[in-house]
Amino acid sequence: CTQIAGKRTRNGKDYVQLTLNDKTGSITAKIWDMHIGTAGISVGDCIKTRFSISTYESKLQMSIESFEILSD
Repeated sequence: CTQIAGKRTRNGKDYVQLTLNDKTGSITAKIWDMHIGTAGISVGDCIKTRFSISTYESKLQMSIESFEILSD
């Protein structure tokens, strides 16, 4: 994880926005209905994800359904 931010939807629901990267590039992902304080993820963490891809406002969106923080 190279960036992490707590955000809020227009409806007032919390979510976490992450930038994930590997040797092929980077992608922005969201964890819906989660406050940044409860995510437990920090910049520099290596995480394993289960996710889905959908379209929102004609753009692809990656939504993380579950994750595990991997140890070094």
